[in-house]
Amino acid sequence: MENYMYDVCFEAGNLSDSALKHIKRYFNVRRLSGRGDCEIYEVDKDIYKISFTSKKDQEAVLARGDHVINTPEKEDIRVSVRCDNNAKSRKLSNASANQKSASSKGVEKVFKLDQYLLRFLSDCKKPYSELEKLLSALSSTFEINIETEELVVLRDPAGEDASSLKEWELGVDQVIENLKIHNSIHFEFERDKYAILEENHFLQNEDLKIYFEQGSCVAVVVGERNQVDKILKFTSDLQEKQQVKEECQISEKRFALIKEQFESCINSDLPALQIAPKRAGVILLKGPEKDVQEGKEKLAKLAQGIQEKKIPSKYALMNFLDSSDGIKHFQRRFQQSLCSPVMLETSGSDLLLLSLSDEALQEAARVIKRDLSLEIIHLENTQKSSAFTTLKEELSKAVKQANRESVKVELKYQNESSSDAKVQLVGFTTEVNELKNMLLEYKRNHQMHEVRLALQFPEMAKHFSEIMSMAGVKKNSVKIKPTCSSSPCIHLKGPHCAVESLKETLDSYLCSLVTKRFEVKGPGVQQFFLGDGAETLKLVKNSYMVGILPINDEQPRYQVPSYSTSLSILGSASAPSTHQSPDYENIIHIKVVVGSLEQQKADVFVVPMVQANMTSTLIGSSLFKKSGQQLQTNFNTVKGRGTLTPGDVLIVDATPGLGCSKVFFIECAPKGKKLTEKVLRCALVCVFTLCEQNSFGSVALPVIGPGEVLSIPVKDSVNILTQEICKFLSQPTVFLHTIYIPIMPNYSHSEEMFETVLGNFSKKMVDKKGQALFLSLTSDLDEVIMAVNGIQLHLVFGDITNETTDAIVNTTDFKDFQTNGVCKDILTKAGPHVHAQLKGAQVASGQIFTTPPGGFPCKTIMHVCGERSPSVIKTLAKEIVVQCESGQYQSVAIPAICAGQEGMDPNVVAKSILDGVKEGVQEVNLQYLRNIRIILLKINVFLEFKAVAQQVFSDNTQKTAPASLVPAIVTTRGHSSNSSRPKALPKLSRSLPVGLNFSSLMTHTSALQRSSSLPVDLISGSTSLTRSKPLSLPATPDLSYLLVSLPDTEDKAAFQVIGDRDKDVSDACRELQRAYDSQCSTQSFLSDEIERLTKDELDKLLSKVDSLHLKLETNSSGEWVVKGLRDGVNEVARLIQDALRRQVREKEQDNLFTQVTWCILGVRGIWQKVPEEANHKLERADVNDGIVDAQGVKWTVDIKKMEATACVSGQVTALKRLENLPDFSLPIYWDNMRQNEHLKVVDLDQQSAEYQTVKADFKKTIKQTVLKIERIQNINLRRLYEARKSELEIKNDPAVGAGEKILYHGSAQASCSSIMSTNFNRNFAGQNATVFGHGTYFAVNASYSAQATYAVPAADGTQLMFVARVLTGHYAQGLGNMKTPPVRVAPDQFYDSVVDNTQDPTMFVVFHDCQAYPDYLITFK
Repeated sequence: MENYMYDVCFEAGNLSDSALKHIKRYFNVRRLSGRGDCEIYEVDKDIYKISFTSKKDQEAVLARGDHVINTPEKEDIRVSVRCDNNAKSRKLSNASANQKSASSKGVEKVFKLDQYLLRFLSDCKKPYSELEKLLSALSSTFEINIETEELVVLRDPAGEDASSLKEWELGVDQVIENLKIHNSIHFEFERDKYAILEENHFLQNEDLKIYFEQGSCVAVVVGERNQVDKILKFTSDLQEKQQVKEECQISEKRFALIKEQFESCINSDLPALQIAPKRAGVILLKGPEKDVQEGKEKLAKLAQGIQEKKIPSKYALMNFLDSSDGIKHFQRRFQQSLCSPVMLETSGSDLLLLSLSDEALQEAARVIKRDLSLEIIHLENTQKSSAFTTLKEELSKAVKQANRESVKVELKYQNESSSDAKVQLVGFTTEVNELKNMLLEYKRNHQMHEVRLALQFPEMAKHFSEIMSMAGVKKNSVKIKPTCSSSPCIHLKGPHCAVESLKETLDSYLCSLVTKRFEVKGPGVQQFFLGDGAETLKLVKNSYMVGILPINDEQPRYQVPSYSTSLSILGSASAPSTHQSPDYENIIHIKVVVGSLEQQKADVFVVPMVQANMTSTLIGSSLFKKSGQQLQTNFNTVKGRGTLTPGDVLIVDATPGLGCSKVFFIECAPKGKKLTEKVLRCALVCVFTLCEQNSFGSVALPVIGPGEVLSIPVKDSVNILTQEICKFLSQPTVFLHTIYIPIMPNYSHSEEMFETVLGNFSKKMVDKKGQALFLSLTSDLDEVIMAVNGIQLHLVFGDITNETTDAIVNTTDFKDFQTNGVCKDILTKAGPHVHAQLKGAQVASGQIFTTPPGGFPCKTIMHVCGERSPSVIKTLAKEIVVQCESGQYQSVAIPAICAGQEGMDPNVVAKSILDGVKEGVQEVNLQYLRNIRIILLKINVFLEFKAVAQQVFSDNTQKTAPASLVPAIVTTRGHSSNSSRPKALPKLSRSLPVGLNFSSLMTHTSALQRSSSLPVDLISGSTSLTRSKPLSLPATPDLSYLLVSLPDTEDKAAFQVIGDRDKDVSDACRELQRAYDSQCSTQSFLSDEIERLTKDELDKLLSKVDSLHLKLETNSSGEWVVKGLRDGVNEVARLIQDALRRQVREKEQDNLFTQVTWCILGVRGIWQKVPEEANHKLERADVNDGIVDAQGVKWTVDIKKMEATACVSGQVTALKRLENLPDFSLPIYWDNMRQNEHLKVVDLDQQSAEYQTVKADFKKTIKQTVLKIERIQNINLRRLYEARKSELEIKNDPAVGAGEKILYHGSAQASCSSIMSTNFNRNFAGQNATVFGHGTYFAVNASYSAQATYAVPAADGTQLMFVARVLTGHYAQGLGNMKTPPVRVAPDQFYDSVVDNTQDPTMFVVFHDCQAYPDYLITFK
C-alpha cells in the first residue's frame, strides 16, 4: 500500500463493486488511460481516490483529463480528473490540438485521435484507402503517428489555388469528424468476453480489428460502428449462454459480517465471478458454472463461521428497536467497542445477535439486557380523574425531554377508558425508570376508598341525583352508586379525601330534610304525570323548592278479559257485520308463468296422478326426470301400503333438485268426465286447505285435466282451476300469498289455455261489491313497451286482425289467398276489391305493395313477402318504418313475418324484424310515426321476440304492470283497508299431516260453502284456527258487560315530597292535586247510541277506554259516562260520533250501490266495479281528492270525459255509470241503458278485451273470419235468465250449481231479430233436427253451429251465430222423443238439460226458454 503514493481524486455516485473493478483495470492499461499500476479507494460518500506507484503515471492520467469507461452494467462511466497545476498545460495542449502550421511541404493540420483508431487505419487497407481518397479530393495527404496519437493532414501546395485556406480547413475537419462517427472503439475488460474474442479472432476483417493487451487482459474492438455492434452482440450472447446464475440465501446482516472476506477471496481467486444483491436475503452469483459453484461453497463456508445468540424478548421491545433505530445504535456501539462486529436481527419476538466472535456475542447480549427495559404499570379509575390528566401532561413533557436528541423511551396507554388502565414504558433502562417512578408516585397519592350511606326511602336512592342538586353538591371524582332495596343506601367510591368530604356534606343535609307521602287519585292520573303533567311537576319543584319523587307501588293493572272465536268448518258464533274488518288481509298474487312445473320455485308443487302412480301423468313424469329416484322413494315411504281414493292428497318431501319443499300428489279419477271434475274440485279444496294448515306461502298449480289421462277439455279444466281458486280467495287467508300457474308453451292448446286462464281471472279480480279478490295478476306474456328514439315499440301477444292502427302489415306470398290464416282473415275483412288488387300485383323482392283498407278498420294495408330470407325481412321492417313516416301514419301493426305457416326460426325472424325497425327509426327523422306494434300470435314466438328485444334494445325495455299498480290503500274482500299482514303468525299444525281424505272432505262440503266469511280450517278432526282480539266481545253482547270488562280499581299516582320546610311540602302537594283536576272532564252518551255500534266498534271503544286509562260507567238516567283526562274523553267521543256518522254514510252508500254502479276499465280491458265509497264519491261528483279502486290504486277523475288517471303511473282509463232497475242490476260488461229501453244491441270495439275474448273462443274450432261482434242487452230476457240461474243454484248441490256454460247457436238472418227480442224458442224444435229431444240446441264448438244448415249464409256469403249463456245444471242422455228432461230423483226432481254424450258432450238441449240467453251475435264469413 505504501508504494501507491501519487493520488488522483474523482467524484461518482453509487458505484458498484463491479464498476470499481472495471475502473481499476481501465487505469492499469497504459494505452487506455495513459498509465497503469494503481489502487482505488472510497474516501467519502461518492468520492474516490486513485493511487499510482509513480508520479509519471499520475501526470499521464491528469494530462488526459476526461475518461469514458465501459462497464458490464451497459452504462458508461465518465470520469473527469483535474489538477490546478496542470490546468495551463491542458489549455496549451488543447490549443495545440487540431493545430495547423506551415512547413516546407505546405500547410498541415494535426488531429489528436485514439491510438487504436490510428492502428486500425494503419492495419486495414479499406478504411485507409477511403480516408486517402477523401483527403486527396481536398488536395491533401496524411500521416499517422501512433506513438503521439496524432494524424497529420498535409495540403499540397499545388492545390492552394483551388480553394481558400478556410475552406480547406472546413473540408478536412468534416472528413475527420465523419471518420470518428463512422468508426467505433470498444474496450472489453471482462475476462469471459476477452476469452471469447480471443477464441474468435478470425472474425476480424477489413472493417473490424481486435487488439489484445495480454498483460492486462483487455481487448479493444475497432471498426465500422455496425461491425463493432455486431461483434459485441455476438460476444454478449455467447457469454450469456456460457454463464450460469445461482441465488444464495443469506440475510443482509449475515452477509455484511463476511462481505469483506468473501469479496477479497472472489477478486483474487475468481475474478470472472460477479456478485450482486438479488433481493432482501438473497445474493446472486453470476459467471462460469465452475466459478459459481466454487463461490457458493466459499460463501457457505464463511457463513458457517457466523455465531449467533438469541435473546428472548417482547414484541413491544422489538417494535421500539425498529421505530427508534435502536438496532443501528447498538451496531455502531458494538463496532466501536467490541473486538468483532456484532449484527442484530429480529426474529418474531426474539432478538438475534450475530458475530464472528463468541466473546463479542456474549458481551453484546449482556449490554442489551442491561440497557433495554419494558415496564407495565397498572392504574385504577383514570377515566374522569383530573389528576390523571395532569399526570399525562407531565409524562408527555418527560418523554419529550428524554427523546430530545434521539428516541430513548416510548410511552403507551392501554385500556385508558376502562377501570383497568395500564401504562406501558419501553426503551432504555435509565429513561424507563424515571417515568416509572412518576407513575408509582401518582398511584400512592390516589388510592381508591369506598363508604356506604343509608337512606330513609327507596325513592331517595332512585332519584338521588335530584337530592344532590337540592343539596348543591356538584359532581367530582367520587363515584356515587345508589342501591334500591329494602335497605336503600348509596355507595361512595373514589379518592380517599374526596369520599370523606362528600360523605360529611350529605349526612348533614339528609338529616335536615322534611318528607311527606302524597297520593293523587283518578282515571289516567299516572299517564297525566308521565305526559303533560311532567311539566307541572317541574314547575311545582321550582316554585316551592322541593323534590318530588315518584313512588312505584308495583300495582298490577287489571287485564281486560279476551274473548276468542273458534273459526271452523261448522260455522261461527260471531255476528255478521257488513263492514267488519277482520284481522288478516288477502294479499294474494296470481302469476301465470310460461314453462313446466319443474322449472318453478314455490313452497309447494301440485301434481295429478291416477291409481297412486306418481308418473302416470306427463306432469308427474317430467317431475320425476328432474328429481330422480329419490322422489319415488319419498313417495313410496309416505304412501306405504295404504290405498288412495280419488280426491285424496298425498304430501311428499321434495328432493334438493326441485324448487319446492313439498309435493302434493292428488289422486284423480281417469276419464269419466263428471266424476273426474267433481273429484278434481274437491282435491283442489284439499290443496288450499293444506297450504293454510302448514303455513305454506306459495304454490305452483298447473292446469290439470287436458291431457290424455284425464281427458277434460281445456276450457273446462281452466274453469275448474280458476273457480276453485276464486272460491278459496273469497275467504280470508293467513299464510298463502302467491299462486303460480305454469303453462307449457309448445302444446297445441297452450295459447287457448293461457288466454282462458288470464281471461277468467281478469273477470274475477273484483267482486260484485267492488272489492279485490286478489291483489295482482301478472303473466310472462304481458305487453312489453320500449322507448326507441322517441317512439313506442310494443311487443303484443295477440291477433293482428284485432288491431286498429293506422297501418296494418299483411304477410303473403302474393299467390295463395285461400289458405286459412291471418292473410285470409285480413283480406276477408278488407273485402273483394283489395283481394282483386293483390291477385294482379307484381312485387319485387324486398318491396311493399300498398292497398286501401277496404273494410278493415285502418287507413292502409301494407302487403309484404319475406321470402324466408332474414335479409329480406330486415329490409321490409326498415321500409315499413320509412313508408309509415312518408305516409304520415302515427301507428302500425306488424306480424312475425314468415314465423307462422312458413315456419322460419322465430329467433331469426325476431332478430331481422327488430334490427330492421331499429335501423329505420334511427335513420329516419320521425315526425309522425309514434307507435310500432309487433303482434305475435304464438307463445314461443312472443318469448323469442321478448328475449331478442332485451339484446337489441338493452337500455330501453320496460315491462308494464298489467294487473296491479303500486297500491296505496288496499280494499280487499272481507278485510280492513289499512291492515297489514302480520310479520309472524302461529303454525296451525305442529306436525305436517300426510294428506287429506276425500270422503272426510265431502262430509263437510256444505258447511264449507256456508262459512264463506271464514277461512277454510283443518278438516277431519284437526285443531281449528283460533283468532283472538284483545277486547273482542260475544256476537250479541249485553252492554252491562262493558263495565265488567274494564278495571274496577282506581288509578293513583304516589309521590314522596321532600323539602327544607314543612309549609313548602304541603303547598306542593295541594298544587299537584289541583293540576290533575284541571285536566279532567266527563261526557255522557245515550244508551241507544252505544247499542248501535257494531262488534268491531265496541271492541275499539273498550280498547280506547283501556289504553287511555279512562273510566266507563252508567248513571242513574241509564246514560253511559266516560271520565278521565280531557283529551282521552274527547277521543272516545269522536270515536263514537265517527262510528255513528259512518253508519249513516255506509247505509247511504249501500243504498246507492244497488241503484247506480260506477265501473272502471281494468288494465286487461275488463270492467270492474269501484268500491262503495268510490261509487258514492263519483255519483256525488265529490272527486277533488280522487278515488281509490279495489286494488288500492289512487286515481284522479275527469267526470266530463269519464276518464281516470293513475296518480303514480299516469295511466289513463275509462269510467262508466250503470243505472240499475229496482229488481235488476245491469251486468257489469253492459253499456248503460236509457229509462224504458229494454233492448240495446252494441257493436263491440275490435280492440276491446271483450271482443278479443269472444273472437278467440269462436276461432278455437273454426277458420272463418269474424267480421263483427254485437252484444245483446235485453233486460227482460236477462232478468228471467238470472232468476232461473238462482233457482238452479238453490236446487242443485254446490258442485254442480246452475252449470252455466258458453255455447253456440247458428241462425238464419231472418230469425235473429226474434231471438234478440224474445229469446230462443223451443217451439221451433224440429226445423233442423230433434235427435236428442224437442228443445233448443246449443253446440260446445262453434264449428258445429257454423254449418250452413244452422248458420244459413246470406246473399253476400256472411253467416250469423249466437254466443249464448246456457244453464245446463244436471244433464242426462237425450232421446228423440223427449219434450222435457227425464226424472233424476223420483217423483218430481228432473234433470235440467240433456246432451248427445254424457261422457263427452258436444251438444246441449234445454227445454226451458229462460235457461238460455243470447249474449252476443257474431257475423262471420
